[in-house]
Amino acid sequence: MAIHFKFQLLLGFVAATVFLSTDALRVVMVTPCQSGHITPASGLIRQLLAKGHEIDLIVTDDCCATINNLLKNVTNCYSKVLFASTPVVTNSQINSVMSPKNTEIYAEMGVKKIFDFVQEVFRADDNYDVMINGYMMIGAHLAAKLHNIPVVTYYVGPLPLPLADEPYERKGFLFFPESILPGFLFSFYDVFSLLYWQRIISNPSVKYIEEIEAKYDIQPCFSNTGVDFMLPFSYYYMMSNIVQLSPPDLTLPNLNFMKRNTNVHHVGFIPDEEYLKPLSAELENFLEHSRRPVVYMSLGTVFALPTNELEKLVDEFAKQDKYCIVWSASNKYYSALKERNVETENFKLVSKVPQLTMILHQKVKVFITHAGSNSLQEGVYSETPMLVFPGFGDQPVNSRSLVQHNVALPLTSLTFTEISKKLDLILDAGTYSKMKATLAESKKLMTSLGGFGKAAEIVQQVATGDIQVNYNPDRLFNPIKECYQFLFMNGVIFLAIFYIAIRGCLFCCRATPKKAKTN
Repeated sequence: MAIHFKFQLLLGFVAATVFLSTDALRVVMVTPCQSGHITPASGLIRQLLAKGHEIDLIVTDDCCATINNLLKNVTNCYSKVLFASTPVVTNSQINSVMSPKNTEIYAEMGVKKIFDFVQEVFRADDNYDVMINGYMMIGAHLAAKLHNIPVVTYYVGPLPLPLADEPYERKGFLFFPESILPGFLFSFYDVFSLLYWQRIISNPSVKYIEEIEAKYDIQPCFSNTGVDFMLPFSYYYMMSNIVQLSPPDLTLPNLNFMKRNTNVHHVGFIPDEEYLKPLSAELENFLEHSRRPVVYMSLGTVFALPTNELEKLVDEFAKQDKYCIVWSASNKYYSALKERNVETENFKLVSKVPQLTMILHQKVKVFITHAGSNSLQEGVYSETPMLVFPGFGDQPVNSRSLVQHNVALPLTSLTFTEISKKLDLILDAGTYSKMKATLAESKKLMTSLGGFGKAAEIVQQVATGDIQVNYNPDRLFNPIKECYQFLFMNGVIFLAIFYIAIRGCLFCCRATPKKAKTN
């Protein structure tokens, strides 16, 4: 009897092992190492690991040791330094848009170099059920197609893809609030940034994509879609399933987009326990003993301003007594600023704070942020009104959306005079309550979509073939063509006004009687 029972247990164990090995997926994720990318990626990875799947990572920097500390159960990690991480000067949006670094990051690294690197890994082992890649990694997607591996692209941020049959509102990649310039000039800012994005990102990316597709005969071809604008977003819209981890009301052209025939899966954001690590006892004590409205400031890991400006701001924070300010400084500045030893009962300088836990604290009233996409969704989840000071990339787009939806106010400069002015406005009882109510509605929609758990389900369905890529989604509107039409029409109007002005001057000159000559 005992032998028979043991035999039954052995059979059960074998059956369970076979079942798990059959259902468990082999997943590879390709992602940059910067926190803005690896933070949401790690949330999805944790969900997949909890479901028993095997995860390998391919990363574009020497960060495997860091990732192994963050994610203990990753099987393999392949790393290669493909481009240097360069801080972007936050007070120069135009310079950041025009920087040739964008071509290097999105086209040369994002298409060509990452294709070669992932190909190198896949030549040794391509036995994967599904690949997950960050939106900057078009080359990884091409390599997966070449090896017949289904792909899910994860993305946190705004999706600037208006549909052809929807009302179009031009939105570029610059945001200059409260400018002294006339309002009509803002259209030229938008047109300029869209056309420059086309020149330094979309056009080079399309060139590299076409070269790779032709060389390896990768089908279906992106070059056959007729879409050559708004890359990398439009590439994935046409060629991949996209998991968008964001509040949709703040990051989509409109909410009707969610009902359309697209490859975009909207999963919102719900934090897991890793997002909600406890604050240090020292910081907790500082907050509990604060007697003024607490303001938390964090401007991201690649934030950059001249050191003397930051030192001046630290001194101003230390001297003021209107607010209790906690500034989480990036590593490159923290040590130098900490040496000034200017902390008071109303100011504390910190580093590496669990941000969501911080802004969920009942004492924190306002969040000063660069409006990176992770910070945006955490601000919404915590229902914390924001002051935004954007730098580059998605930050100006996010800032514009937050301000237009009346959940944030813009900062025109990073000085205490400007910060204090906007804090007084945002903490007005009527303004503050309206912002909180709007944030609560946005959070309700965002958290109803399933978060990382739903994203993991979509990955599984793509791996098993239950979700396929739709190669004929609803048609996109071409904003680049519209920009050229805008410039042409305004050029015609300008020339007409100029012609009329010249004709008027000539007419006036001819109509003026000449004075008689005198001896």
